[in-house]
Amino acid sequence: DNDEDEDPFVTSEFVAETNLPTDLGLFRMRAYRHSKQSLFSGNEPCVIYSPHHPIMGVLAEKNNVNIRVHDQCVTSEVFGSQRCDCRDQLRMAMKFIQKNGGAIIYLQQ
Repeated sequence: DNDEDEDPFVTSEFVAETNLPTDLGLFRMRAYRHSKQSLFSGNEPCVIYSPHHPIMGVLAEKNNVNIRVHDQCVTSEVFGSQRCDCRDQLRMAMKFIQKNGGAIIYLQQ
């Protein structure tokens, strides 16, 4: 059993929430911070969802929430590299949650 390959128990706390206007429409973004550095998911994950389909609170659609876990890809998402389709996958997920509800858990790398 190799403990170096295991991520220790990490808690996350809510930091902030804001509007995220994009070319695909308005989204909400919730930022979190891990209690300690995670080996596998970066230090500050965020959640993106459509305000038209809340995922928490009184108006939330709480059953069967669609979730996409997306790993950050700077080369594709920021610089437009065509070596992978990460940007396309992220945009497809954003279009889906804008129409159907759900959330994207966006992990730093």
